[in-house]
Amino acid sequence: MYNIFWVDSWINKKYFQIDLIIISKINHSSVLKFIGYSPKDFKDRPRPVILTQYASNDTLEDLILIERK
Repeated sequence: MYNIFWVDSWINKKYFQIDLIIISKINHSSVLKFIGYSPKDFKDRPRPVILTQYASNDTLEDLILIERK
């Protein structure tokens, strides 16, 4: 599972780099493990991608909807 983040301005790129450093250092059972980063997406476009471990259970959205019921 991966997320694609659009980083277009210099300020956004700087914040993205800071977030990337923080995410890569998080080690907690409630947070998906950081696997890696690529400055290009899977279609070789200049769109940064952060890779995390696969979450095999429901999505966060599913869990929120269940909790609201």
